[in-house]
Amino acid sequence: MARTAILILFLALGSSAVAGSDGIDVTRDPDSGDVTIRVDAPGGIAAWESVARGLARARGYDDGALAGVLPEGGVRVDGLGGYLTLTGLNALLTPAVRIGYLSAATTGGEPVLTIRLRRRALLATKRRFEAMLKSLASPRPGSGKFGLTLDEGWEKAPKDRRLVVLIHGL
Repeated sequence: MARTAILILFLALGSSAVAGSDGIDVTRDPDSGDVTIRVDAPGGIAAWESVARGLARARGYDDGALAGVLPEGGVRVDGLGGYLTLTGLNALLTPAVRIGYLSAATTGGEPVLTIRLRRRALLATKRRFEAMLKSLASPRPGSGKFGLTLDEGWEKAPKDRRLVVLIHGL
């Protein structure tokens, strides 16, 4: 369940869109850049795989690679259980992601799970996350430097000597 949530949050950080004809529809608002994903929920259950495929399409990824990767099953979107689940997810993901439900009476067919990705909020969240990672990984807190650092005078080393880079934990 935790891996599924992490994958879904990762995929949600995109902004481009593609439409599908398999019960998953992705549209993008040209003015705001917000993306809306609609996933059919037959019997009131939206399959995890369909949700992940919709999010992948919103990022412009080939969603075929997700076949068989996610656990079977899905999220109930109707009734009291669905209401509580969606309310909890919205509390966790606000303001960047908003999840909703359209009943069969509203759609004229099967119930539909809707996911709205707000572009500006997602970009702000992504920037905060990257800034946090950089501050945690910085060799000198507050230096603003991130990544590989070389000793002073490295360029004066003999050219015939090899450079060895060790990456801890790899």
